[in-house]
Amino acid sequence: MKTLSQKILGLFFVITLLLSIAQPVFSAETPQTETTKIEQIEELLELTGSEDQYVQIMDLVIGSVKQSFPDVPDTWWEKFLAKVDPTELDALVARIYDKYFTIEEINALIEFNRTPVGQAINAKMPLVMQESFIVGQAWGQNLAEEVLQELKAEGYTI
Repeated sequence: MKTLSQKILGLFFVITLLLSIAQPVFSAETPQTETTKIEQIEELLELTGSEDQYVQIMDLVIGSVKQSFPDVPDTWWEKFLAKVDPTELDALVARIYDKYFTIEEINALIEFNRTPVGQAINAKMPLVMQESFIVGQAWGQNLAEEVLQELKAEGYTI
């Protein structure tokens, strides 16, 4: 049975993973001159199926977290998931794209994502992400256990 500290470390890993996937960049409202760039970014995110990927990630994360909290009923998790708005996350992610990519790069990415190779990547990426999440979760669990053992061996109370 997992100790509370192991559950917390596992939850920390899940939260860190989510934040690394979609870390928001807080900035002032987009000036009117950049509206076209943001619209292009929104098109790119739509082409890549970002909202579907967010939902899939949340389903994986909730499935993982549910194992650590077996006493929490499924209805609670369903209510939690109902609060998740993928369009809200898309708006945050668009700011990140805006920060790091030029309009020319965004347009090139849009063109690429319309090609058969781009479409194949978009179709397969959810599967890659799902398997990567599972592998990353197992890797993180093993690392957390190793850290806990080392801390105990060095006399720290956990």
